[in-house]
Amino acid sequence: MLALLLFSIPLFVINVCAKTIFRLPWHEQVVAWPACVGALAWLTLWGRSRAQAAAPPIPGAAELQAAELPVSGRTSDLSAAAPVRAAGSVTVIGSIRNSGDARRLDRAGDPAADRTALLAGQAFRVTALRSNEGRWGYGTLAIGGQPLAVTWKRDTLPLAGPRRARGAPILPLALPSTIVLTRPVDSGRDRFPQVNGWLFTVVTIRTRDGQEKFALPTLDLPLVHAALELANAENAENAVG
Repeated sequence: MLALLLFSIPLFVINVCAKTIFRLPWHEQVVAWPACVGALAWLTLWGRSRAQAAAPPIPGAAELQAAELPVSGRTSDLSAAAPVRAAGSVTVIGSIRNSGDARRLDRAGDPAADRTALLAGQAFRVTALRSNEGRWGYGTLAIGGQPLAVTWKRDTLPLAGPRRARGAPILPLALPSTIVLTRPVDSGRDRFPQVNGWLFTVVTIRTRDGQEKFALPTLDLPLVHAALELANAENAENAVG
């Protein structure tokens, strides 16, 4: 949870500066406020550079395609059970809850374990911002079902505003679907709404109906790729049958 720690440090500095500087005489505040703002700016830049350096590497589309899946596909379907969040989509609250036994704050989940669980039939939820009409809308990729399907679902909140996803609230990815392009998030060009953009990857998925662009947690790209490939295979089997 490096991102959480680096985000908390500037907040702590702001709180300390505000409580301390307001008690000083005005002529001392004239010096103290610029010093505090300078320290805060340095901490913000330092924290961002550290977070970006610790971000997981972004796999290319060819690298994802090179990962082979077992011919047998999924061994069962556990979609009737509650879906779980993928490793890169675990929230801060979830991390605290799942890390309680280990007495440490860490991101719960493991990408390799997620892939194994997917092959065993586990259903997943992956945080997914969808690009539509020039802005990002918050939602989730739901992975599960029989046959396997990957469906984007718009988040209930916010009810309005620039972060409210446009278009259909539910968008099944028409099969066959394949990841054809991955790239880092460019906060300026993409106008990305998340402050932790270094944890996400912009992904272009080619579907039977066209192309869709999502921002997905980088840790969850192998899981989404595997889900799409398995869904393609199961859909083809059903079409033949």
